[in-house]
Order: sequence, then C-alpha cells, then structure tokens
Amino acid sequence: MPSHKFSNKTARKSGMSTLDSTENLKINRLHQHTCAFVLAVTGGGSRAISDLLGVPGASNTLLECLVPYSNSSLANFIGTNPKQACSATTARNMAMKAYERALLLSDDTQQKSEIYGLGCSAAIGTLRERKGSDRCFVAIQSTRSTMLFSLALDKTLSRTDQETLCNKVIIGGMCLATGLEKQISINELKIEMFTAPLDWQKLMSGEAHKTEVALGGSSLIFPGAFNPPHEGHRKIAKIAEQMTGMALTYEISISNVDKINIDFLDMAARQKYFSGSKLIFTRAATFAEKSDYFPGATFIVGVDTICRIAETRYYKNDVALRDIAINKLADNGHRFLVFGRLDKTKFLTLSDIELPSVLRELCEEITEDEFREDSSSSEFRSNQNH
Repeated sequence: MPSHKFSNKTARKSGMSTLDSTENLKINRLHQHTCAFVLAVTGGGSRAISDLLGVPGASNTLLECLVPYSNSSLANFIGTNPKQACSATTARNMAMKAYERALLLSDDTQQKSEIYGLGCSAAIGTLRERKGSDRCFVAIQSTRSTMLFSLALDKTLSRTDQETLCNKVIIGGMCLATGLEKQISINELKIEMFTAPLDWQKLMSGEAHKTEVALGGSSLIFPGAFNPPHEGHRKIAKIAEQMTGMALTYEISISNVDKINIDFLDMAARQKYFSGSKLIFTRAATFAEKSDYFPGATFIVGVDTICRIAETRYYKNDVALRDIAINKLADNGHRFLVFGRLDKTKFLTLSDIELPSVLRELCEEITEDEFREDSSSSEFRSNQNH
C-alpha cells in the first residue's frame, strides 16, 4: 500500500476533513489486528480518539482512552510534575503509564507482545500567546520496543489542521508499531526507535525479574538510576572495590517507588554508559526485592538511600512492616557501604543520621575524608538542559 504524504503546507491548502479515506483504511486495519492499546493524550491529539472510536471495531483495539488535560491531571497520571507539559520526556512518561495500564486491563486471550501504551503531548494553536513553538510528541511503549515521534508544527496552520497532523502521527505511529505500515511519510517527522533484546522484553512484560549476568561468588552491587553516571559514581565504585576486594556490578531497576519506570530508550542509553562494566537490569524497586535477587550481597548506597530504607512512608506508614523488611536484609546477610552526600549546604555521612539499630549494624561508613563529591545526576541533567 503506498504511503500517504502529508506536510504542513498541504494541510493548509487542502482543507481536508479530520478523517480522510486513507486514515479510515488505516484504522480499519488496526481494528482487524490483534493489538490492544491504551491511549493518553494531552494538549492535542484528542481527535484521534474520536476517529478511532468512529470506525466500527474500536473495541478490538482500544482498552482505554485518557485525556489528562489540566496540569494537575497530567501530574496525577504520570506520578510527577513534568518540567514541561509538552515534551518528548512527558510523552514517553505518558506512554509508559499507558502501557502499564494496558497490561493491567488486558485479558488472558491477549498476547503481551500485542499490548501497547501510547502517549501524546502536543502544543497546538491556542487563544493565549505561546512563547515556544507549536509541536507534537507521540511515544509508543510495548513489550518489544519504545518509539518516539517528534514533529514541529507550522504556526500559520489553523488549530484544526495542526490537530489533523497530530492525529496522523498517532494513527501512523500505531500502524508502524504494530507492523501494519513500514513508514510514516510526514514531512519533517523525526522518529526514534529501539527494539529491545529478548531478555529486556521479558523484564518489561514482567515475565522475568532481572537480566542474567554471571556474578561469581560474593557480590558487590551498586544500585542506582545513574541518570546520567558521573565522576562521583566512578570514584565510589573504585573505593568500594578496593575496600572489599570484590568486582562490582551495577544494578538499575526499571521500576522505582519514587520515579516513573524507565523505557527501552533509557535502558539503551544507560547500557552505553556502562559499556565494559557489569550491568544488571531488574524490576527490584525496593531493597527487600533486591535481597531476593542478590542474597548476601554488599550494597553500595548513598546516605540518602539508607535513610529511605528506614522511612515508614515506603511501608504504608507501618513500623512493623518496615522492621520486617529490615530484618529480612539482616537475615540474608547483607552489608551496606554508606557514602556521604551533600544535603543543601551540609555534607551528610552515616554519623549524622539516626537509623533503626538493626539497619545501623549492617552499615559501614565511608567518611568524608575518604570520599566527598558535591555533584549529583540531577545537577548534570539540569546543566545539560541549559
């Protein structure tokens, strides 16, 4: 089937309806496919929901459609206040949350490989003056891949024509993700895609809990997000290996109790950072879970992390549940090498904090004289964005 070419210029001249015959055919093919989608759109792209629902067979394709339109609704949906409502990051976060919803809502007859989450974050024509550009970001998360579509929108287009372009990216992206189309021919559309190896796919779908890496004997595990890794991480790794005499393995959990799950594009970027080092991806959001995957391991943590292990808010505000988790760490023979961290204006070490006695006994302090690094990954990200 020939691809449909559509540009900002054509949209302005054509005056075509929201749903033309080509889009109708694409939607028909989607509805005949075995795919199951959850869609989440904000700012623009909501007409794609109407278009999909307007063609018979939508119940075969759509599990749920969400429009978290206000700032508070969007923050509630993705679990954090986005720095920008319209950005590639926000679209990817929305796609991940939509994918998790799709896994939850799908039934036993649906293959996990055919489950998708789509997020659309768009800034289109509005009554108020917008300083930034008009643009559209669409991300699609599946068990197999992460896809990101980015399109700058011509500000001279009407809101209707901009919305039509957003719809074409959404429908075209769905067809591309499911294999019904080989390309999307929209001028100036940028596409990023990473198709994951099989062990990552199993991790994403929940079929596996960690990727397999031979640890060999006692394990020294450095958990973290490493977004991005920096010189402080490298210094910590060197000190820990020298102290223990063990080879270090980095661990990144794709799930996190405080953050949005990471997608395949993130995983690929982190793997590139650690080329030549041992790296394991897991689904272990808590140290109680890490204990199951790495029994007897020595964990490398910052003082902020060891504090979080002791905080009852991570245990439904139940001290008894917290103590059960800490006792599990003790029973499984874990140790913690605790490195200091700058907290606003003071560099905190293990000596500066209070911990439950059982947890404190598992810890070994790395003094400020042995290690001090005032930079953090969040600062590196902030500097990169300026």
